[in-house]
Amino acid sequence: TLLCHGTHTKMVNGCYPRPGDCLVGEQELWVAWDVVNSSQVYIDSTRDVEHAGNARVTASVHCHRCRNNLGRAVYKGDQVEWAIIWKHSIKTASKETPYHLESYVAHELLDASTRHVSYRFIILPRGTTSAFRGIRLWMMGGDLNISSSLSGEINQVLAHIGGTVSENDKAMKVLYTKHSDLSLEGIWADADVLSLPLDLCLHLWLTLQLSSITLPPSKRYAQNCKVGYIRYS
Repeated sequence: TLLCHGTHTKMVNGCYPRPGDCLVGEQELWVAWDVVNSSQVYIDSTRDVEHAGNARVTASVHCHRCRNNLGRAVYKGDQVEWAIIWKHSIKTASKETPYHLESYVAHELLDASTRHVSYRFIILPRGTTSAFRGIRLWMMGGDLNISSSLSGEINQVLAHIGGTVSENDKAMKVLYTKHSDLSLEGIWADADVLSLPLDLCLHLWLTLQLSSITLPPSKRYAQNCKVGYIRYS
């Protein structure tokens, strides 16, 4: 659900930001381009046509300083009209919520489990035709203390994509497997759908597999799924 923070209450042609608007959603900020400091960002020269609902032309928006992908610029003709900023790509001012992509996903799952009263999710990549179909994930526990037995090589990978594991980390235990286009049966028949950007889905898939490696081989599988964990602190 998007909440309008501007003065326009009638969205006749859809819920899009007008000049001066900022629309706040569960996973994204939609902002009119006139409120973006264009000296702090740059837009990729490659433009894509997305086919989610009405087709729209977009391009990646990046931070000038760190070069990270912040979201998508949306074009109207040859001019950028507004931007989609992903919440997971910007730091939060909250001291209670640590910033890394893994914690963002974990808190999204915790919030979704409260809203939907469900612990099984089909996580789908949003707005893409990628061969990666998504992840089936079952939350098993949300308040685990973890300690690291990771090798130096794996910790280096984690440091590159979202921070090393420390003994004070909190994590949730999950069962996971790749999603397919086959009909959902058994425990997945009543699973809820959670859509996330493709890069975030791929990041989650990688970190889940890395977490499974830390478990003894006899503890890595249950219910025809892999066992892993997601840090949220």
